Amino acid sequence: MSLFFTIISVITAIACPLDPFSGDSPLDPAPPIYLTENTGRGLGDILLTIDVLALGIDGPSGLSWDGQYLYVASLLKDSVFVLDPFVPAIINKWATDAFAASPYGVAFDQNLWVTHISPDTAREYTVSGTATGNAFCTEPSGALYCADGSEWWQSGEVWFIGIGSACGNQAIKFSVPSGTVLDSIGDPAWTYISQRGMTYDPFNQKFWIGGWNSDSVWELNTDGSPTGRTFFMDGCAGIAYDWQSTYHPTPVLWISRQAADQIVMVDADNPAMGVEEYPVENSSKGGFRLVSLTDQSNRVEFRIYTPAGGQVHFSVYDIIGCNILERNLVNLNQGYNTIYWDRKDEQGHDVSAGVYFVRLNNSETTETGKFMIML
Repeated sequence: MSLFFTIISVITAIACPLDPFSGDSPLDPAPPIYLTENTGRGLGDILLTIDVLALGIDGPSGLSWDGQYLYVASLLKDSVFVLDPFVPAIINKWATDAFAASPYGVAFDQNLWVTHISPDTAREYTVSGTATGNAFCTEPSGALYCADGSEWWQSGEVWFIGIGSACGNQAIKFSVPSGTVLDSIGDPAWTYISQRGMTYDPFNQKFWIGGWNSDSVWELNTDGSPTGRTFFMDGCAGIAYDWQSTYHPTPVLWISRQAADQIVMVDADNPAMGVEEYPVENSSKGGFRLVSLTDQSNRVEFRIYTPAGGQVHFSVYDIIGCNILERNLVNLNQGYNTIYWDRKDEQGHDVSAGVYFVRLNNSETTETGKFMIML
């Protein structure tokens, strides 16, 4: 029996001028920007793309993540979809409250809080789709309506991105379930135009916001000021931060792209998690770089560059985070080294077809790769 090995390419967006549209329409007027392949890893690189229209999700807008599933507001279907992104498959879906139309954003605080355009409300649902009856009007915040919201913020509060000049396009904090306005944040770097997506990174205590009017995503301090980390993302409609998932070894952002009917998994390039990247020409000390992964018929070949030689820890994980194999590689040569894996687990059994992750690390560097084995 032969196995076929293929690398899932990293993808990044082609840079292009910003969309000149500056209104507050809930629909993205701009056609999607086409994407191209790139072999790099860095902030904003697209690691996975899901065609959600093929799954029945039309007009993906707000987005939330609970560690296993994505909760996707479908603006054009008046529904919330529960998506397993790694199959990908729809696990559940439900129509939103009959008294509210056009679900626009999703926040998570034990239950889901879904914002609606008509009327401008936020309504609470359990993760299985049952309406709790709790709801509040977002209008007292000054927002024309509210878009996407936060995950992982402290219990009893949620943040939503406000839309409209009356609220200054700021992010607004509400108590839940009362809907009392508690605070707001903003900065001219991003409030000059309305945004759509929002999430919270509890590990570093940072927000991420973005939108299709700006075609940009920013990392923010908790006072709303930019950290300086930003990237281009065409058509951003919703954002969810994934820091604790076992599906991949580093933090990522899930971003919905409404005009393209896509949800993408994006590299958050988070140095606080110990993930550093050393270009080959700039590597030094104990740093190294994963150069390539290739198929050798009955084994997987990992080629790494170690400018100083030494030791590297090597591990392989399956898609649900189970550790398949671990090895300490010692006495590596200075320069290029090749590591072979025979596709067997610690017990000597052949692994099944599927998606796998490799992680190599030492005291200086961590490198990761993703690949697929198919029968």
